[in-house]
Amino acid sequence: NDGIKLVALLGEKGGEEEEFEYTCSSLHPDGLILGAGTKDGKLRIWDLKRQSLAGTLVCEGDPSPVSSLSFSENGYHFASSSLSGAVRVWDLRKLKCIATLNDGTKEEDKAKAVKAVAFDPSGKFVVYGGGEGGAAATIVPVKEWDKKTTVGGGGEDSASVVTGIVWASDASLLATCAEGERPVRFWGAPAEVKKEED
Repeated sequence: NDGIKLVALLGEKGGEEEEFEYTCSSLHPDGLILGAGTKDGKLRIWDLKRQSLAGTLVCEGDPSPVSSLSFSENGYHFASSSLSGAVRVWDLRKLKCIATLNDGTKEEDKAKAVKAVAFDPSGKFVVYGGGEGGAAATIVPVKEWDKKTTVGGGGEDSASVVTGIVWASDASLLATCAEGERPVRFWGAPAEVKKEED
């Protein structure tokens, strides 16, 4: 296997961990913390140095699978998305939710599973995408949670949904991938950004 070896297994065989079905994970920037989402809507935070569970966060009223996780560049926060359409930002130090970008409980959200979420490398923005259709992604400035900008959406790709998001290392470019035709798109020029209508 070309020198690649298993270095750790979290949880004990026959223990509590076998009750969880994991759906996604993300490494903290320092490489010492792992965030993992579960099929029943829980977020598990692991201390990799000690190989022990540091905490479990519960998305109150949202037992749907966690679809994506992303840590901020300073490691103080992380974002989660779920198949209910919910998008939340969490304080890692306090282990609590500090912002709900999309709550996933409104009737219009229920058919809009959010499949991807990502902080940009500067830590100034969170972007999420999924069931808006038209390969749309929503960009939100950190701490200005009500100011949302949507890229893509509508047109001939109205049935297409974003399934993955990645930022360039200098945050100047955003790439989205989606189901359907012309699935990979790149965003960067201000002219391609439109303000979300309230």
